[in-house]
Amino acid sequence: MKNIILITYLAFIILGATQAQHPFACEKAIRVCELDTVFLHSHNQSTEINDIITHRCGVDIAVEDLYTGINWLRYEFASSGEFLFTIYPIGMNTDLDFMVFNSAGDCNSLSNVRCMFSGSYGEDRCMGTTGLSKNSFDIIEYAGCNYDDDNYLAPINVSKGTVLYIAIINADNDGSDYHIVSRGTATVVCNEQIAVSEQSPTKENTVIDESPTVIYTKVYPNPTAGLLYIAGYLPDNEEVALEVYNDDGKNYIRQSVSLNSVLDISHLSSGIYFIKLYNDGQLIHNQSIINIK
Repeated sequence: MKNIILITYLAFIILGATQAQHPFACEKAIRVCELDTVFLHSHNQSTEINDIITHRCGVDIAVEDLYTGINWLRYEFASSGEFLFTIYPIGMNTDLDFMVFNSAGDCNSLSNVRCMFSGSYGEDRCMGTTGLSKNSFDIIEYAGCNYDDDNYLAPINVSKGTVLYIAIINADNDGSDYHIVSRGTATVVCNEQIAVSEQSPTKENTVIDESPTVIYTKVYPNPTAGLLYIAGYLPDNEEVALEVYNDDGKNYIRQSVSLNSVLDISHLSSGIYFIKLYNDGQLIHNQSIINIK
């Protein structure tokens, strides 16, 4: 039973397209398609932050500290609404910091709108998951763990055409990877091919490839009445290995499929199933699908 609960929980937070990149520089930020889950990896690669930054959060020293280890994300909004997200580290005692920048559309001028720098080992409320929460009202939490810190900042109200950049860093430098789940009422401009940066050897849920590449996978609709569209793009392969199984681990489908094809699961009973896509033996997509009769 505990295993079933754990699998269900992981499936809940690991929805959406899997990205496997090291976006070291703002100019090579992952362009998030829709409000997907993006998987990121801690690293020690140096990066650059443009000098043209309005330090609205008043954290000049902290910005300098972030020259090493940043992962960058870019969101362009197609409609007005509220934007929030949660970052989940694998190590729940990991101290993740982040900054959210408003932008004119590129990295030439970044203006801080949210700054998270709290974190102190032994203070659970300032470690582990972080992000923008409906329950928070502050726009900055400073270094350390003050009595009113909860490791979350206030949501951001965006308009159509708003472009936000998020810079995330593992402040502990403990190698713990993490993923970000974006939510909210605002919709995001979706590009069929997501521009990404260089890669390094990665762990589960990634593709191992050290050269610049483009990876995009998506399985929809969800829920489904039986037909699933397996969308995606891989630079060197148009077929992937597919597995479908239930929460007991029973495997129902194991076959090769072409990207941008239709998979029929109408013969399966109603319920929740888990779909995995592999490229050359490496997991590139992990998603739960609800099948409705």
